[in-house]
Amino acid sequence: MNSDCAAALKLALELSRELLAAAERGDAGAIEILNARRLELLKLVRSASSTRMKSDQTMIEEISLLNDQAIGYADHFRRAAGRKLDTASVGRRALVAYGSNQA
Repeated sequence: MNSDCAAALKLALELSRELLAAAERGDAGAIEILNARRLELLKLVRSASSTRMKSDQTMIEEISLLNDQAIGYADHFRRAAGRKLDTASVGRRALVAYGSNQA
């Protein structure tokens, strides 16, 4: 793998770490930006590389692991937001129902 691809792979790994941190914070905007930048780098590495060294494979595996963890955090925040919306909807319906019964 040439040095440009190796540098791109290292940057993609760093972006994966930043993406995981953004997912832990629930920062959807940062996740979207970081993921787009990382995807471009990974496409570059994939198109330019036919053979990979062991260290490159290790970085790719770490990127995959970080990606899985970030997806887990993002899904957690999505479900939490859904629960909050459900709770607000139930509360709103209760307010309407009880409000119409008052004298």
